[in-house]
Amino acid sequence: LLNLQLNDSNFRRYVLVQFLIIFQYLKATVKFKTQVHTLTDEQSEWLKDSQQEVFNLLKETPPHGELFCEAVKNRPTEEVKAEVAVAEEDDDIKENNDEEEDMKNEEQDETNPPTQFSAEEIQSIAQKLGDSWMKLGQKLNFPADDLAYFKDSSETSTAAAVSMITVWQEEDPERDTISIVYDALADLGLKSILQPRDSP
Repeated sequence: LLNLQLNDSNFRRYVLVQFLIIFQYLKATVKFKTQVHTLTDEQSEWLKDSQQEVFNLLKETPPHGELFCEAVKNRPTEEVKAEVAVAEEDDDIKENNDEEEDMKNEEQDETNPPTQFSAEEIQSIAQKLGDSWMKLGQKLNFPADDLAYFKDSSETSTAAAVSMITVWQEEDPERDTISIVYDALADLGLKSILQPRDSP
């Protein structure tokens, strides 16, 4: 795939120009770069040689390689520096926005309790239901054929209840919530089955 991309002259030009922008950044003094990161003479020499190699590669890249190279080479350094500074500032803004979004999501998770049962909660409810699972199924509007299927395909009442609640919850997650089960159990006089955490 890389070979195919490198055969694309537009892709090659894009990559090479990115190298030149990086080289300009390394040589420039910009807001977000400290003096500690100043290049040594040896590094500056390597950068100069590498930059020339990139220009040579741009000249060899059709169409109109030499014209394109000259246009890039004559581009003002200040313009490149300004682009780098804007890019760094955009990165800072994006990072801050991401942090704010994460905080909002955490706060929302804390204020909005879950509307669905976890697998562990379903298992706990199923164990406590015992043979009453079919009554709950009727309250949840399962047809008799479906309840018979859960019963015949399960070795225990607990397993049948787990299958039934799981299927019910997955059919319509937006509608089939904890509060529906709570109301159904309350009608059956079984609301004590739900732990405080399970209750809506």
